[in-house]
Amino acid sequence: MATTDELAERISRKVIGEYSKLKAVCRPVTRPTGIREWTILAGVAAIDRDVSVDDIKVLSIATGVKALPDSELQRSGGKLLHDCHAEILALRGANTVFLNRIKNWDLTNGDDLIESNNEIPPKFKLKDKWKLALYISRLPCGDASMDFLNDNCRSDDDFLEIDDNDIFQYVNSNVKTILRGRLNFNRKNVVRTKPGRYDSNITLSKSCSDKLLMRQLSSILNSLNSALFAQPVFLRYIVIPGLDDKTRHTLEQSFHNRLPSCSHRFEFLNCDTPFYDDKKNENSVPSLMCSTKLFMDDSTIEEAILNGMKNGFYTKPCKPLRKHCESHLSRFAQWELFTQIRPEYKDTSYLQFKSQQTERDRLITSIKNVLSPDGWIPTKTDDVK
Repeated sequence: MATTDELAERISRKVIGEYSKLKAVCRPVTRPTGIREWTILAGVAAIDRDVSVDDIKVLSIATGVKALPDSELQRSGGKLLHDCHAEILALRGANTVFLNRIKNWDLTNGDDLIESNNEIPPKFKLKDKWKLALYISRLPCGDASMDFLNDNCRSDDDFLEIDDNDIFQYVNSNVKTILRGRLNFNRKNVVRTKPGRYDSNITLSKSCSDKLLMRQLSSILNSLNSALFAQPVFLRYIVIPGLDDKTRHTLEQSFHNRLPSCSHRFEFLNCDTPFYDDKKNENSVPSLMCSTKLFMDDSTIEEAILNGMKNGFYTKPCKPLRKHCESHLSRFAQWELFTQIRPEYKDTSYLQFKSQQTERDRLITSIKNVLSPDGWIPTKTDDVK
């Protein structure tokens, strides 16, 4: 049986191997000025519990470091991807893969990843043979990476040392348990918004640390799959390159101590293979492009994403969105898949459906209350009708 470090290495090589096959437009480039772009890579993989660690099935991979301003959502109608950080896109991708496999469910042939019960309509579950891992090429933004930023970025103008009472750091001065980006980076155990820069347009999208922490308790299933699955699906591992004991301890504090009652704790695994398109030097710039690749039951889907929509479909914020601009990861596309599976919801909007999931809503609300006792600041409403 392989050690966890060997398992982590195989997972990382599998995800990076799939990334290397992406078309050029989906990967960072060298700009005409000679400056090299960089990005972050993430991937969700299923590992066979019973056979061999060589049996690793990648469900989705994604790259990205961007998030749309909250104001953009007023024209979205579920078509724009608000949060395009790699690990969030990878988790959205896994949910799209689950939806697609359920839509194509064949009772005779079954599926190698999921199985159903005998109910009508059927409920699904991840087969017991699989456990899930999330590979991320660097520490998730937000609380889990603040010590790293403190040690490595003190000279950056983006990192202002400010007092806890300075309202400059807050999205809402009445909510002092949600900070804007990386402001007051010495403060720990607080919710932070994206992006990190204080002079960028506000997104209100919460950091990857906060979102992953919530999924540690609520599972990786979105509201649509939560209605289709008989039981939640949790991540077992998070794989990150170059974890030392200090960083692992920081991760455990950020993810295990902030929700002390959580019974589904991530295990953090170290891999040695670095991601070759990560930031190499201070002159490198983050790629504007994001990308995703989904491994469906019968095909793969690859997309380049720019400004929250498929590359080539961008329109200025003052104009309506173009037809078919939405990614397969978008709320719009996922809702379309869901209503094909459950056509009785075709006359219901996404948010109307979501409001009916009272048990899930209570759980998520309780998590938010623990993470931000002063209250929660939601993003702009983005419905699909």
